Amino acid sequence: MVDFVKNIIKAKVPVWAHYGDTDIVCNFLIGERVATKLGIELLTPKNPWIFEDQIGGTVTKYDGFTLLTGKFKYTVKMD
Repeated sequence: MVDFVKNIIKAKVPVWAHYGDTDIVCNFLIGERVATKLGIELLTPKNPWIFEDQIGGTVTKYDGFTLLTGKFKYTVKMD
């Protein structure tokens, strides 16, 4: 998977990965591990993002890769 994401980033396509910060199965630690394995430059360390005057989660920006967490447990597919 890491090689696949590297190829997308090399093609100048921005990649976003989002995780629920309380999801125990597919949590933000996986995203952080992927970012480390990609070996890309950290542009902006982890910072909170705000929604309606409340912390909605955190965002960490790398070169071509953004890691986002949110105050949710999982992602639901929307058709």
